[in-house]
Amino acid sequence: MIEKQLIDRIQNAIDYIEEHLYEKIKIEDIAKTAYMSQSTFYIIFSNILGTTVKDYIRKRRLSLSAYDLIKSNMSILEIALKYQYCTYESYSRAFKKLFGVSPKNIEVKIYILMFSLKSI
Repeated sequence: MIEKQLIDRIQNAIDYIEEHLYEKIKIEDIAKTAYMSQSTFYIIFSNILGTTVKDYIRKRRLSLSAYDLIKSNMSILEIALKYQYCTYESYSRAFKKLFGVSPKNIEVKIYILMFSLKSI
């Protein structure tokens, strides 16, 4: 029963994160939604998901931003700001670290990937 309660609490935290991805998120607020102290929340979140809460948030934001880069007419800076990056440079560094390509080159990479999939 305790394990299910912990998983439910972490799911509440994930739901909170998903609802606030476009805003500044405080770990303290996420921990409160899980009814845990910040330190306990960090440990349990990491153990259940295999990643830190900050890394989870960063990856979710960057994944959503990649979609925006492809589907929207927003500039890279507008997308960076939307996902809580203060500068184009910090966004670009984080994006390249996660995806291996800069945000301005993502369309080229997607085209190459789609082309290579068609030839299989």
